[in-house]
Amino acid sequence: MIMVYRTCMILTLLMLVTISLPTHSLTYGYILDELRHVTIVAVSQLSNGSYIGVSADLYVRVACPGSGHVYVETLPLSEIDLQASTRIAALVASSIANISFYSCDFYASIKSDSPIIGGPSASGVTAVAFAAALLRLPLNESIVMTGMVLPDGSVGPVGGLKYKLDAAVSRGAKMFLVPYGQTKDTIYRIVSQRIGPSVITRVIPETIDLISYGAQLNVSVVPIANIFEALEIFTNHMYKVTPTTSSLPNKLSNIYA
Repeated sequence: MIMVYRTCMILTLLMLVTISLPTHSLTYGYILDELRHVTIVAVSQLSNGSYIGVSADLYVRVACPGSGHVYVETLPLSEIDLQASTRIAALVASSIANISFYSCDFYASIKSDSPIIGGPSASGVTAVAFAAALLRLPLNESIVMTGMVLPDGSVGPVGGLKYKLDAAVSRGAKMFLVPYGQTKDTIYRIVSQRIGPSVITRVIPETIDLISYGAQLNVSVVPIANIFEALEIFTNHMYKVTPTTSSLPNKLSNIYA
């Protein structure tokens, strides 16, 4: 199931980044150099084929003036889809802040103690961190988020939510933001049973209610539909969602035109 989600995400993002972008800048003279840190969560596969949740640190920097470059560093190395999704995150963040993407440079550094499965599931919180830097807003680091950012600012589905919630808890998270409609997750348990000389292995699906599961772990699981809602929560409502945010798809369509 995780691989199915990941394949769909990769195909979507790779199609998006192949669209040519104009070379002109829409904003001049903006001066900024801001750093932000958030915890991200991902899934790691064990040698026996099972999965666990792991955490990593995401450090972002936005420097203006710049040229619309996006730099990604990962340790351990990750896959190319992370680079594509980080670029989408920077585009969305600059549009939210109403600052030209081409007038700044964006840096993202991910450091983890464990190998993680690649994918764009951290691109949502990356967009939040970039936007907070552009708007000079602080972030509540007790909040963890998973979800794929889409070009219109909405948050798309991801896999491995139960494992990611476990990883968020291990980092002391008080709130876990998930894509809207994904407050339930299905995990697959491997059960082995010996019958005579043979060992029978079965895969048993189990549905987890993440809100109830989170409550047992003293973590609030909150569904969010878009980056605007996530940014408002992460900034303790210093950023306010307004009706004007609905203009983001139009602004992004101008960038992609």
